[in-house]
Amino acid sequence: MNENELIVSAKKGDLQAFQSLIEQYQNRIYAIALRFCRNGEDAWDIAQEVVIKIYRVIKRYRGDSAFSTWVYAITKNATIDFLRKRNKKQSMETSIEACEFQVILPEFITENTWKSREDMHILGEMLRKLPKQQREVLILRDIDGYSYEEIAKILNISIGTVKSRISRGRDALRREYFKTIQ
Repeated sequence: MNENELIVSAKKGDLQAFQSLIEQYQNRIYAIALRFCRNGEDAWDIAQEVVIKIYRVIKRYRGDSAFSTWVYAITKNATIDFLRKRNKKQSMETSIEACEFQVILPEFITENTWKSREDMHILGEMLRKLPKQQREVLILRDIDGYSYEEIAKILNISIGTVKSRISRGRDALRREYFKTIQ
């Protein structure tokens, strides 16, 4: 069965179809949770919770967005809820690896740019200084690879707002980056 057929069957209560669907998404769910919480054990707990949530609400999936977008939104929200419950404040404030910056600023950063871990730390600090809304759309677009439309649905904002936040975030990173290398 293809993904759409699995979704239809899972919505009707077919446990095998649901299991097949989850098998396709389990690694992605774990990776999303891990990206936000940066703790393997917590990410595993979140992933298990997400699977249960998806099972409970799959009948509400209308197909307005890609199933992967829907799963991402559920995972992100579950992770944020999990972190709030544990009074952790690191959901979007975590450090970002060098490879992520190479995606965000590809035209300016090459392998030769990375002279030390200090450079990576500086770039991580620059990203953390961005307003949460800009940082979030940059991560969704440039790191996770979501389209403008998918980001708009995940964050419940307009496509124009997505584009604006991405543009402003990239401009701010470039300005800060060039200040630090001069």
